[in-house]
Amino acid sequence: MHTLSPLEQMASLKGLFKGKGQLLALAEACLAGRDELIQQALPVTLTRARISPLHLLPVQLSRQATSAGTVFLRWRRVDRAAMGVAQWQALLLAPGTPSALVPTLYQLECQRVLLNAQISLTHCLAQLAQRTADQLAHAERIHQQRQDNPAAEAP
Repeated sequence: MHTLSPLEQMASLKGLFKGKGQLLALAEACLAGRDELIQQALPVTLTRARISPLHLLPVQLSRQATSAGTVFLRWRRVDRAAMGVAQWQALLLAPGTPSALVPTLYQLECQRVLLNAQISLTHCLAQLAQRTADQLAHAERIHQQRQDNPAAEAP
């Protein structure tokens, strides 16, 4: 089986978008994919992060909603004094963190990073597809104005 090189993959993208209809369909599909990740994959990871004895740790995985409509997973101190991957790092390196929990915490961090990337990528791709479709619609309107007013041509 032949695997496509990055250059072959890029070349195959040339014909991907033939117009604003396909871009709008892509935007819709990406938003649906993003929402599915948030509604299905994110809760599974959160549930896994809250099983005993993980729920007793001073740093836990939590949801963080953004104004753009996405939700990401973040590490947060239970006292809410701090948030971010530095909290996970400190927890993992703390001598008081049981060694038996280290592999699970590592796996959770890997899942968090990958899930956040998937959510972010689908959201960004949806935004780009929508913006591109809007630009094509604008160009079409300007072109139509010119078609409707041929007197605007220079003598």
